Amino acid sequence: MSDSESSSDLEELIACPGLYKEIQQPKHHPNNKPALENTLKHIENNLPWIERLDIVTPPAPAAKELEVENDPDKIDADDDFKRENYFYRIGQAAVLKAIPQLHALGVPTKRPADFFAEMVKSDEHMGKVKKHLVETQQRLALRERARQMREKRKFGKQTQLAVLQARKAEKRQLSEAIKASRKKSGHNRAELLDSILNQFRDEHEPKPNQKKVEAKQTGFHRAKDVANRRK
Repeated sequence: MSDSESSSDLEELIACPGLYKEIQQPKHHPNNKPALENTLKHIENNLPWIERLDIVTPPAPAAKELEVENDPDKIDADDDFKRENYFYRIGQAAVLKAIPQLHALGVPTKRPADFFAEMVKSDEHMGKVKKHLVETQQRLALRERARQMREKRKFGKQTQLAVLQARKAEKRQLSEAIKASRKKSGHNRAELLDSILNQFRDEHEPKPNQKKVEAKQTGFHRAKDVANRRK
């Protein structure tokens, strides 16, 4: 095939409408009302309202402080608040219109006090759910108990450490006081040492009355106290 023949074939293809550009067809919007009404009558069922439960009503009046439109054509579809408020008021108006109609037909609209709905799930499934809930609760209780025990052990260690540090401080204080008394000379040295020991004993050793009160509160007595009582 020569170049001239190829060029002529390409020109014929380009010139053919519909191959390189969409052919725009005229749009028709027929409104055949008689045919639509005939089709509606064909598919329509003349059932009573209680079988249909359809309600056509305008939206309920909005609150005075809300500036909303009642005309759906004037409501901005992109405004979530106004759109959802319009739907809500339509549902509210439908309820206010349907409840009296149901009462007029003798249809109850509230559940009785002794009404129990049938469970969709089986008793076996609900038993598994209950078992899982109980196991979860027990597991959480054990975890909480373990946490409390860890806190108690931690607090006990802190208390024990504080007691040891206090004892070390007491010993250091007593040692420093004794060293200071040794530096002094004269006949008052022994009296000063006794005074330091008595002061340390009064500050750090529990009093006899305190021991009796603690023993009375706890109910525990030392073996020496019990032996003295028996004499």
